[in-house]
Amino acid sequence: MKRNLIYHVAPIDNPMLDFNLKMLARHLDIFNHKRVINVAQGENLLSLDAFLERARCNGLDPERFEITTSENHPIHRETAAFVGILLPRVQSLDPEEITFFAHAKGISNPSSVESKKWAEYMYRYNLSDIPRVERALRKYACAGIFKIVQPFTQIQLPWHYPGTFFWFNNARLFSKDWKKIEMSRYGTERYLPRLFESGEAYCLAYALRYPYLDLYDADIWAKIERSDGELYPFRWMGPLSEWVNRFLHKRQRGAR
Repeated sequence: MKRNLIYHVAPIDNPMLDFNLKMLARHLDIFNHKRVINVAQGENLLSLDAFLERARCNGLDPERFEITTSENHPIHRETAAFVGILLPRVQSLDPEEITFFAHAKGISNPSSVESKKWAEYMYRYNLSDIPRVERALRKYACAGIFKIVQPFTQIQLPWHYPGTFFWFNNARLFSKDWKKIEMSRYGTERYLPRLFESGEAYCLAYALRYPYLDLYDADIWAKIERSDGELYPFRWMGPLSEWVNRFLHKRQRGAR
């Protein structure tokens, strides 16, 4: 299949920018078709030239991308660029073409350990098994990890991929009213569930069901993350699995 990358970054000068660039460089070779990075520009952000040099220093060759720019929107974040700049670059009705969207996560809060964990898992489990991604997207419209299958706090829709890293099948998405998006901070996170039913959205890893699941919360990570740096493999279903998670976590710690 043709595999595209569309990526948004607001280049704040801090270690999380380097982290995201290194993670992107590590997985870049899986994208065999179009690669587009949109670089937001504005106050307190690196200039385009400074960003491109930073990318090179982190192993990411700008010559391997189409580079676009947009005005920075601290409130709407990547939403405007996603539908106005990035999606048009990969518009296609080819059912054998798929696209991955991601953004430089955590750079507005570089001290957050939880945000970095969240980002690392999203890169790893969205990009580590491409044959599985391709099989899923021949059947499903989109795919991602940490799928939440109930309305959740800011995302009052039946399902979504928290963190806004996701794959989609180009033909399935661009045959919809794909230009319509809610212009808000959560517009991109709410984008796919407005186009597709939950049954059209594949979960690559870690479907989550819980009355309130905040992946910025250290207590949540203590429940779902194993001591070996992996996550518990079963669905997060609330009180019963909370007990099981805690039991296994304590048992695993005791076995060290």
